[in-house]
Amino acid sequence: MKNTPRFLLLLAASALGITSLHASTVVFSDDFNRANVGPTNNDTLIGNGWVWPQADGEWAINDGTLVTDKTTPPAPPTGAPRILNQSVSLSDTQSFTYSVDIFAADASTGWIGLMFDVHSMNNFEIVRFKIGSNSYQALRMEGGSPVTSTLVTKSDATETFTANTWYTITVTTYVEDVEGSIEFSITRRGSEENLNVANTANFGADPESWTNNGFGLFAESNGKPTFDNMLVTTVPEPGETSLCLLALAGAFTLLGRRYLRSRK
Repeated sequence: MKNTPRFLLLLAASALGITSLHASTVVFSDDFNRANVGPTNNDTLIGNGWVWPQADGEWAINDGTLVTDKTTPPAPPTGAPRILNQSVSLSDTQSFTYSVDIFAADASTGWIGLMFDVHSMNNFEIVRFKIGSNSYQALRMEGGSPVTSTLVTKSDATETFTANTWYTITVTTYVEDVEGSIEFSITRRGSEENLNVANTANFGADPESWTNNGFGLFAESNGKPTFDNMLVTTVPEPGETSLCLLALAGAFTLLGRRYLRSRK
């Protein structure tokens, strides 16, 4: 190291500092690896900030996963079992990535997915797919009803979503690009191959009445919907990354010139 030009050491330190400043940050995670609980209507027993309407059924921690059991659910979407975590709250100007693993024990589960930008149990955005079909959706719910202008609904998944198979849904939003725009993927757990053909949606700006952005999980019916490995991370804005690269290039040029002058 003692023969390494000083400017290279300074450049490496600058690169490391810039990378660290603009790396993704884990905001919330839950792998549900805690003692088995329930099924229960008592959300404090589930812990870690999870809440839900008691009428929406019972939830349980079972062998390191989160499971819901609603044997006779009301008509969706307002009666579908949903569970919300508002201990995770990001501002409207913060981009994020949200992912969760999803499993259903049988085809009666129907629609299952993740909720984000959650302001109440009936006002949220969602990406979901339907067990026993090739269908998937991305949409905004207001007052428990889909906002048709935001609806992305497709039946062209490259394979049928089946019971007894683990899937992963991932949603990424870049606030700086277009407010309300997202990218999403549905994959088999552990695979990088998207099963969804359409992978973008634009929900536009949130209604002014919406506050307290949170994250949640959604299951339309019974069939023991199961969730695991919930993860929310911040995402550096593309503009911030570009500025970092420009700063790094400038530092490289300046330090390089100094080094060359010192060699003369």
